[in-house]
Amino acid sequence: MKKKTLLIAGCGNLGSRYIQGLAHISNPLEIFLFDINKSSITNASMVFNENKNHAIHICENLSSIPTSIDLVINATTAFERYKIIESISNFSTVDYWLIEKVLEQNTKNLRLIQNSLKKCEGAWVNTPRRIMPWYYEIKSKISLHSPLHFSYTGGNWGLACNAVHFIDLLSWITSETVVSCDSTLLDKNWVQAKRKGYFEVFGKLLIKFSRGSILELVCINIDSLQSSIEIKDSNGIWAINERDGIATHTDGSVINGRIPLQSEITPFLLNDILYAGTCELPDLKTSIEMHEKFLDCMLSHWQHNMDYNSKTVPIT
Repeated sequence: MKKKTLLIAGCGNLGSRYIQGLAHISNPLEIFLFDINKSSITNASMVFNENKNHAIHICENLSSIPTSIDLVINATTAFERYKIIESISNFSTVDYWLIEKVLEQNTKNLRLIQNSLKKCEGAWVNTPRRIMPWYYEIKSKISLHSPLHFSYTGGNWGLACNAVHFIDLLSWITSETVVSCDSTLLDKNWVQAKRKGYFEVFGKLLIKFSRGSILELVCINIDSLQSSIEIKDSNGIWAINERDGIATHTDGSVINGRIPLQSEITPFLLNDILYAGTCELPDLKTSIEMHEKFLDCMLSHWQHNMDYNSKTVPIT
């Protein structure tokens, strides 16, 4: 069987997690690594020292990538992500794409990504709770006879960069779409994020869905505050502790599970894409629809409170 070709664009923190997972794929792959930071590529390539199945190629620029690629994993930052996607698309014929969130920093650039990928066979966005067995079981027990109230509360968990995970999770559970996003209860002042050049915000974000479900995201500036999830359905409340892997309902039901690492998810996820041409992550169109109201809301809040002239919101 001919080796599948795979390009990882962005070999930093996110990209390295995929690379760790690729080392556990048994089928031989032709893997190309690209990052503007040479040390990131060097560190990433060392993961494969013990796996001789794969052929590893380090690309210092996009002109050295192959002209035909089975799968591109885009794990770059959100800042002008569309540019690197557009560059790869113009140089190579790519069958499938797997893209990290946040997709972009404004809705205009979302459309540029969509336009660049309109001819590929499939593109998905990595919001993986919907493919985790634990959440599959939790979903099966949630009553959908009335709208849900879903709340996620925690300390310093990165609301701006991680909100999309929970927007996608609630949308998947309920099959609803986002209709509005309310930032009036967010703090006015944004703070420097861990990654240089990006920002975060504390407070409460409210998101309403098409059949009345509500997502309430609360981020408090207290590192020690453990994150918790509550999902209120018509039968009571599910309390989910992701750190300890336990979900309990007010009726006494208990579901144990865990949140797997990206490196654990990667082998199964990429096998599905590379050899079956499908996966259960949200496709690009679905994810863009979830991103739109959120990005417009966050950009408006950023412009009103931090930089009136900005055309993008600096989150990743």
